[in-house]
Amino acid sequence: MKKLLFPVIVLTLILLMAVAVSASAEEIWTIGYDDDSRNEFWTTAQPDSPSEILYIVGTTDILDFPGFLHIAEVEGPSYVDIEFTTTESYAPVILLYDRMGGETDEVRLDGDLLGTCAGPSDPYPSTEYIFNIGEILPDTYILTIECVSGGDGRHWIDWLQLRTVEPTVTTSRSGPDEVDVGEEASWTITIQICGDDKVDLNNVVVQGGIGADLVVITTEGTDFTLTKKGKGKMGATIVKWDIETLVSGECLTLNLVVETGLNPKGKQEFTSAELGHELDGGFSATYWYDEMEYKTSETPPLTVDVVE
Repeated sequence: MKKLLFPVIVLTLILLMAVAVSASAEEIWTIGYDDDSRNEFWTTAQPDSPSEILYIVGTTDILDFPGFLHIAEVEGPSYVDIEFTTTESYAPVILLYDRMGGETDEVRLDGDLLGTCAGPSDPYPSTEYIFNIGEILPDTYILTIECVSGGDGRHWIDWLQLRTVEPTVTTSRSGPDEVDVGEEASWTITIQICGDDKVDLNNVVVQGGIGADLVVITTEGTDFTLTKKGKGKMGATIVKWDIETLVSGECLTLNLVVETGLNPKGKQEFTSAELGHELDGGFSATYWYDEMEYKTSETPPLTVDVVE
């Protein structure tokens, strides 16, 4: 068993807006379609369907028949082995398993039990189950789904997806795209976080910094703090946003209105020309899932052009 541990820039003629996005949940692989079409998987439920199948992700060796993979227990346990190879690490990882039938399945990764799912008394339409995996390292794995008991023989896999769990952090700014040296200017910086679309996340904290040459004038949002990093007017403003639980599919927004300030010598910022001057240092989120802490990548800094 392998070791498992748990800018796009849009410009308008009048109002200019820049958007920066952190990484979001990543699909590692998907087999089938999440649409209940009953016509997307490997093989039909024919009497002579094999009870033991090996499928290698990325091949089409057993895609000759329309319909679902039939793994019902008829004359003993039936199972499918799904072999996949990764070339990089992923974390945290979940398996989404959508199936029909009242049978009981055991799901294993390289022989280690991820969990068991028993179909409902009314097995139609399909039911989705979520299994926590933790970290996937670069390696080759075997995912086994075995039908171990029960049911009426009408048991099909609809679709499977291996994917990461991660919120998406987005920052955007509205205001001038270009300012003159020494010109007083202001922008609205919006920080938004959207949860994973399948699971809730806990102890979520978004954090980042606003440039030392900017002053935060007004705010709109809750459960955040603004602190200075450094002494006097040279300190950047650190934004820390405590969200606690981020419900699946929920999006929350924090708005900051910032303007150019005065430097320690009393001169109006910005004091020198620079193309792509950064207004912030990027924002990221830390979050807990399945009793472990993770962190998103940082958003790219929002920028403006300072000209003479």
